[in-house]
Amino acid sequence: MSNFISRRAAAGLATAGTLLLGALAAAPQAGAQPVYVCQKVGGTFHVVASKQKCKKGEGKLSLGVSESGAMGMVGAAGPAGVTGSVGAAGPAGPVGPVGPAGPAGPAGPAGTAAGNGKEGAKGVTGATGVTGATGATGPSGATGATGTAGSIGTTTTVETKGRHGHMPCR
Repeated sequence: MSNFISRRAAAGLATAGTLLLGALAAAPQAGAQPVYVCQKVGGTFHVVASKQKCKKGEGKLSLGVSESGAMGMVGAAGPAGVTGSVGAAGPAGPVGPVGPAGPAGPAGPAGTAAGNGKEGAKGVTGATGVTGATGATGPSGATGATGTAGSIGTTTTVETKGRHGHMPCR
């Protein structure tokens, strides 16, 4: 039970006891009988008969005189109890709305200039490509110069046979 509820219950009980004891003190002592009350956890109470049962969540109290005499006054409330341990953290709440953009920050320092990188190694020779299509025929060339006259060579006479296998007639 929390401290708040315990304090409320104690305060309610003290109030009920004070009121009933005040009423009992004013009554004649000769035939005094105890008074029974049912008190809820929150502090409210109601008077019941001696054999009557209290409702669920209530406790039954007997207020009144004892065989030895009238009951004394209710004492002051006791000190507060020790604070209980902290409970487990609850679940995270929903994400809130996006806030406005903040101001731009200052410009950063300029970076150093990078030099040219090293020349890479020569790559491997690629494969021979496919033979291209035959090109169009070009224009005729100019006529060349006339050559020098050649010498006359030897003459040979050849006789041929006629149609019937012999020498032709002359």
